Amino acid sequence: MSDWSEWKPRKILEEIYEECRRKRTLKTIRPILAEKLVARGSKDDLRKFTHGQWTGFIYNKRNSLMGSTFGFYVNKFMIIRGYPKIRYAEDSRVLDKEVVTEFKLDGTNLGIWSFPDGKIMGKTRLVERWDSQGWKGRNWKTLFERTQLMDKISKLVKEDYQIFGELYGKDNEGEFIKYSIPIAFKVLDIVDRRNFGFLDRDTKVKLCQQYDIPLVEESWRGILTQKEAERLEFQAKDLLKEDGYEGFVAKSFIAEDKDVYFCKLKCQEVREKCWGLSSSFTIPSFIIQKAIQKAQENMTRFTSKDEFEEFVRQELLEEASEELVNKSKEKIRRVLENRMANQIDADEIFEYLDELSKEIDVKNPANKRLVMRKLADKFIGFKPATLYGLYNRYSKKGKQ
Repeated sequence: MSDWSEWKPRKILEEIYEECRRKRTLKTIRPILAEKLVARGSKDDLRKFTHGQWTGFIYNKRNSLMGSTFGFYVNKFMIIRGYPKIRYAEDSRVLDKEVVTEFKLDGTNLGIWSFPDGKIMGKTRLVERWDSQGWKGRNWKTLFERTQLMDKISKLVKEDYQIFGELYGKDNEGEFIKYSIPIAFKVLDIVDRRNFGFLDRDTKVKLCQQYDIPLVEESWRGILTQKEAERLEFQAKDLLKEDGYEGFVAKSFIAEDKDVYFCKLKCQEVREKCWGLSSSFTIPSFIIQKAIQKAQENMTRFTSKDEFEEFVRQELLEEASEELVNKSKEKIRRVLENRMANQIDADEIFEYLDELSKEIDVKNPANKRLVMRKLADKFIGFKPATLYGLYNRYSKKGKQ
């Protein structure tokens, strides 16, 4: 069964809940999850976790239920819905549907909910808790608390809602947009935990107004034809500026399913479709580095090198064709091995500096400090002396 064109995520969660809510152990719910979820993927799609009174499985498959958790909190069965991996319009269920498009912020997606005893918990995509599993030791809860929204959001999630939002700003830097504010949070979506469905835009607006919580802005409503999708993708280029946006997300509420379906709309520069125009071209190393960073950020534990490599490959498939990813297989493996060994080669640096030179004159000594800061941000964990040495080599290229 196709994850995107046939199955109904909310209905599947409802079926799982009905079959598991009277169970008491992970052993008894595992066969049900295998039937409903793993049958559509592989046995590695469910990862077990234990955090004191909260224990269960997190669903790893990169689809519309990615990051959902199934387990027990003080012997009460609970499902926490994950935020979907969002596809482009042409690969989604949203094309030719009535949609609301919202601006796409460039930060970290957080899901926040309340346990039965009132304790507030949050998570990122494939990490089940926000207070001890952050990327490179980052504590997402502590960072979120600086937004001063904890009290307001706590009140809302205690009313049987689950909030998804974007944590963004200078202190949580994204890939495409620079923000002038230190840290901020806006709601993207809200799940009604009584039926596991995403709420429509108008209901989200009412709840966020009622609880005085910032909500991501709406940009357009209408039928998302292919022509409209192309128009929005072209328009998205103007959003790539300081305090701007990464693009749009189009959302279609299907009343029959009591759920929302998504697609993302980004400009060609961000989508990087031009990679596939040349028969000899492969994915730039710095983009592979970005995919590796996403893997490290979203999953704190991998059982094998092959599992890590497959995660990176799936991340790249969201931005590039399968043909191009396959063509870059050896390069992906080399970059991954260098990363895991904390090594780097000149080609990776030079490719990134070639790309950066489209924005600034990287060989101008006046820009050296800025370039080094960008290198440090992109190639996290590598010695400054190594980066500086390769930058100097690049700067001397072409000089006699």
